[in-house]
Amino acid sequence: MHRHLIESVYSEAMVLADEMRHYCEHQSPIDAAHLDPMTGVLLSCESLRLTTRLMHLLAWLLGHRAWAAGEVDSGPGRLPALPETSDSVRLRLPDAARALIAIGEALYRRAGALDVAMIAGPRPASPARALQQRLAVDLRG
Repeated sequence: MHRHLIESVYSEAMVLADEMRHYCEHQSPIDAAHLDPMTGVLLSCESLRLTTRLMHLLAWLLGHRAWAAGEVDSGPGRLPALPETSDSVRLRLPDAARALIAIGEALYRRAGALDVAMIAGPRPASPARALQQRLAVDLRG
């Protein structure tokens, strides 16, 4: 299951990276031309922040892939905590940029939860499940 989750997040991150590249090459210059100078700077900063978030995420995911494939001996490092875009900045940005940022932040939060779950290890068995399993054995018995 670990490998499946890593591959799923990796695929989503690659798609988002491609969408971000397309936005930066094609739509961002058009959007920036219609913004006041300060909002244009904010757009550039937030685009860089999203790119940085994606690169951290992809590096973390590639580390997990290499570890799962036995290509490296030690487990991958932790996913660093990165600040999210403030609401006051987000509201000033064009719709397309806001959408990409929201998707990137949500994906990063999912990966962060996966990182925490992997460090914590497997969850303890549910007492209700244990009781159900005991009952099933007793009833067969």
